[in-house]
Amino acid sequence: MRYLLIIWLLSLMGVSQHLDNTSPDVPTDEGVIEVEEDVFIHWWKYERDSSTITFVLHGGPEGHTEWMRVGAEELADELGTVVFYDRRGCGESSRGIDLTNIGYEQEVTDLSKVISNISANGRRIIVLGHSFGSTIALQPSLYDVVSVDGVILSAPFLGLSESENDFNSGEPIVCPEAPVRIEKEPECDDGIYAAWEENEDYLEQSHYASLEMIDIPILAVGGTCDWLYTNAVERRIRYFNNQALTYRYPLGSHIALFDNPAAFRDSIKNFLKIVQ
Repeated sequence: MRYLLIIWLLSLMGVSQHLDNTSPDVPTDEGVIEVEEDVFIHWWKYERDSSTITFVLHGGPEGHTEWMRVGAEELADELGTVVFYDRRGCGESSRGIDLTNIGYEQEVTDLSKVISNISANGRRIIVLGHSFGSTIALQPSLYDVVSVDGVILSAPFLGLSESENDFNSGEPIVCPEAPVRIEKEPECDDGIYAAWEENEDYLEQSHYASLEMIDIPILAVGGTCDWLYTNAVERRIRYFNNQALTYRYPLGSHIALFDNPAAFRDSIKNFLKIVQ
């Protein structure tokens, strides 16, 4: 059972997902940033006249942002200016990379360089981590090098053991079939999963304690049909950070935020008031 859960989890966190017969929204601007010699990060910005700018971390360890940028304009309408980027080794960022040092420290360094190279123009900075990306958003070292004003955890993955223990707990929920977005396998370098497991043992790490170390507004959002973000996980987040705001979309899937950005409106109202 545990083996099957892990396989299913990896498919959720890393698979490339696409809306049928659609393409990513055309960005206001896009470009690349050299984060180290011959390693480039590709980014896309959806600009709005807003007081905030949000940097999105996709799931993984494999995965990329192409499916997330389908409907990015609508998400920006609700959240303000949004920047997506593919992490090194995935999507349209540098491929064939050296995996020796892949891990949280490297990801924090890359994110800090993306933030510093894309002008915030005085706007408040929000980091949004989706699924596995939430573990990067919760790295305390990030807040030592970047001034971040708020964190959004979308369908957060904060440790396999906790989610597995919560699986099928409580009253069963009859869930609709999740939207089909899968069209192709993840476009990432071979060996990324194995490197993360060897370097960070990421499936077994628990990141709840990091919630206590981050003294800025935190919002956790997810769907009631997402087994990663269960009632127990929601309660555990508030236990470790009693200032955190939490919200669960009724019958929402693991990608509820991106399936229905308009539903995101209610969950972010109080969060944005605090951040702004």
